[in-house]
Formats: sequence, structure tokens, C-alpha cells
Amino acid sequence: MSDSWHDILRRCWQKSVPFVITFMLMAVFAVPFSSFQMNFFRPTVGIIGVYYWAFRQGLVSSYLLAFLVGLVIDVHSSSPIGINVVCVLFFALLIRQFSRYLLNMSFYANWFFFALFGLFFILLKWIMLMMYYGKILLLSEAFINFSATIMFYPLIVYLNALGQNKFITTEQSDEQN
Repeated sequence: MSDSWHDILRRCWQKSVPFVITFMLMAVFAVPFSSFQMNFFRPTVGIIGVYYWAFRQGLVSSYLLAFLVGLVIDVHSSSPIGINVVCVLFFALLIRQFSRYLLNMSFYANWFFFALFGLFFILLKWIMLMMYYGKILLLSEAFINFSATIMFYPLIVYLNALGQNKFITTEQSDEQN
């Protein structure tokens, strides 16, 4: 028996919810501040979205989301195209490898492990940028960005969970896991 158009559109919408939520949050946090110094204190919302949705394996292709997030970060930050793509893809691969251990942990434990994986992401990006430019770069701006990302983690996870609960039905998520 074939599905109705309504069912097909509903399933397509539910599959696109992680992408829509992640990119909407990235757009909101991409709004520039009036102060140049405050622009460094901007969380990397995309990797929080990749981390959150990587645990929901059946709901989204975390590698596709990671690729697109990395591409958007590259374009927005005017860094060399591909550096953030590689870093975010490696971040997603690392998360997927450890997801079975992290899935049933408390929120605070996940926050701690996100901080560890995020530190790895920042250091990998810093090393790749140094290799690209061929000179030593300051780590202070990267750590300010990292601190902002860790501080905004609870809010971004809450907004992702809110979107998941609002727009993705439990039957669909149970059927995928």
C-alpha cells in the first residue's frame, strides 16, 4: 500500500528537522556584534548540533550534517575552504565511535565529554590552520571561542531537544533506533 503525499511530506520534514534547527541556530549566533573584541566570544553552535544529533543515529546522517556544518563555518569565517569541513567530519566520526558509551550518560557527563571533544576539535583546527598558513597562530582567540561554546552548550542542547520533541514523533524515532 502506497503512502499518501501527506505521510511522505511529514517524513521528509522529520528527516530535515536536525538540519533546520542546526542551521537556524548557526544563523542566529552568526549575527555580528558591534564590538570587534566580542566577535571572538562567539560559540561554535554547529559542532554542538553535530554532537547532539550524532546520538540520534536513525534520525539524521551525522556525516552529512557535519559536512554541511563545516562548509557553512568555512564560508562564514572566511577560513580556507575544507579546514572546518575536515575538522567537523573528524569530530563527527569521533562522536559516532564513542556514542554507544555516551548515549546513556547524564547531561553533565555529556557536557564534560563534549568539552573534551570540543577541545580536540579546536586544537585540530588550530594545527591545520598553522600548517596552512605556515606560521604560529595565537591560541587565545580559539580558547575564547571554545569557552563560549562550552558556556552555551546547555542552551543549544535544550533548543535542539525542544525541536526534536516538537517536530519528530516518537514512532519515527523508535522505528529508526
